[in-house]
Amino acid sequence: LVFQQSYFIQSINVFENLAWAQQLSGKKPDESRIDDLLTRLQIIKHKYHLPSRLSVGEQQRATIARALINKPSIILADEPTSSLDDDNASDVVNLLREQAEQDGASLIIVTHDARIKQHFQQQIILGV
Repeated sequence: LVFQQSYFIQSINVFENLAWAQQLSGKKPDESRIDDLLTRLQIIKHKYHLPSRLSVGEQQRATIARALINKPSIILADEPTSSLDDDNASDVVNLLREQAEQDGASLIIVTHDARIKQHFQQQIILGV
């Protein structure tokens, strides 16, 4: 799940939050996987920072890393780009799509962000 707000354990750093997510799923922490995701999301320099030291956009990208760390079969993303500038929003959407394709996962994004529409052919539009 990628929530609109990030929910981290505030007393441990980004790396430890991601490693903890792996451990909770019964996996050993995979530092190379963590580094790969943080690099692709352009926040590798914050690997050992506490979540409170990250900007809202950086926290959002760390949340996406946490959601992808265990190669889920279903990725649910609620407004994953709401706190991001255009370049980072595009990078995040591309990463979500690529990871879903690579891992054979279903990807469902709920958003009001018009920037995302161009990245996906299958869309369900609700409302007026």
